[in-house]
Amino acid sequence: MYLESAILQGFKSFPEKTKLEFLSSNNGRKSITAIVGPNGSGKSNISDAIRWVMGEQSLSKLRAKTNEDIIFNGSENKRKTGRASVKIILDNSDGEVDIDQEKVTIERKFYRSGESQYLLNGEEVRLLDLKLFLAEANFAQSSYSVIGQGMVNNIVTQTPKERKDFFDEAFGIKEHQIKRHQAWLKLQRSKDNIQEIKMLLKEKQPRLNSLKKKVDKLERKKELSLKLTELRESYYASVYKKNEKKKKTLQSRLDDLRQQEEKIEKKINELKQELAKLAEHKKGEDFDQLQKEYQNIINQKNKLEEEKAVLQGKLQTEYSNSGQKNIGWIENKVSNLKDEKKQVRQEVKELDDKIQTQTDKIKTLQQDVEEVQYKKTAVEGKVSNLREC
Repeated sequence: MYLESAILQGFKSFPEKTKLEFLSSNNGRKSITAIVGPNGSGKSNISDAIRWVMGEQSLSKLRAKTNEDIIFNGSENKRKTGRASVKIILDNSDGEVDIDQEKVTIERKFYRSGESQYLLNGEEVRLLDLKLFLAEANFAQSSYSVIGQGMVNNIVTQTPKERKDFFDEAFGIKEHQIKRHQAWLKLQRSKDNIQEIKMLLKEKQPRLNSLKKKVDKLERKKELSLKLTELRESYYASVYKKNEKKKKTLQSRLDDLRQQEEKIEKKINELKQELAKLAEHKKGEDFDQLQKEYQNIINQKNKLEEEKAVLQGKLQTEYSNSGQKNIGWIENKVSNLKDEKKQVRQEVKELDDKIQTQTDKIKTLQQDVEEVQYKKTAVEGKVSNLREC
């Protein structure tokens, strides 16, 4: 893999879009591109740009004091730009790096607002992803890939740790160090996640227990309400049937008494007529006999009227005991029962809705608990694997 071209725009002394093309291999021989120019023409800025696009974070290595120093700050003829952008294209046609693409593009952008972007083959990635890719390709930003002015002297004067980091990167060890550090960070995050999961489980459990108790109470209330409704319906139906039976019996007896009363009235009228005739003819014995018979009939009538009054009183008492004085009470009671049944059904429906709501909450909490337990298991598995490594 070799550097094919670089495109700079807004980076340090390159306000306009500038493309640099580097010589490719010729008949299997590596080519060398030399950048020449007077002092201050921007030669070093090109190597800085290549370092920067490959993820260099050290401002001192980029010869800058602040991040904004890498953005073109303007001149007498040019206005300052709002961002710095560098893109490099790497040729991997020789297949030295085990990736699918023959061309690899890396681009980095930085805005005066402080926002920055890394793009690998046109897709935005993290700095860590870019570093890992370059480490796998042995093409990192501070290795022998870019040897700046005075680097040889720096290697001699570096501390053992700094020199070790340099050669680790040159020998391709940096990739494994990055992965190791990444695994360590995952391990730390896993431990934090386990602790968070334990706290979440502890926090959710009382709420779950409370909801279960509420659901049990609501289900018990629903069961008792249904039973109460059934008992009410059974009781009122029994009262209704009993009253109907008594009413029919009394009504039948009353009808019989009325018929007898009509017959007696008719007989009385007939006797009155005969008494009148006998009185006119002054037939004493027949008159007395008829008078006695008349009196007996009157007594019989009075007795029937008394019995009728008693029956009417009983019938009236039955109506009064039922709460009304006519047949309309029974019909009204049936209507009231239907309304009450409808109301109870509405209450049962509301209880069902409440139970369903509480059940849904319990299911949600159970799903949260299961998800947390699943995450905990997965995290513990990762921790176990990392410890084995």
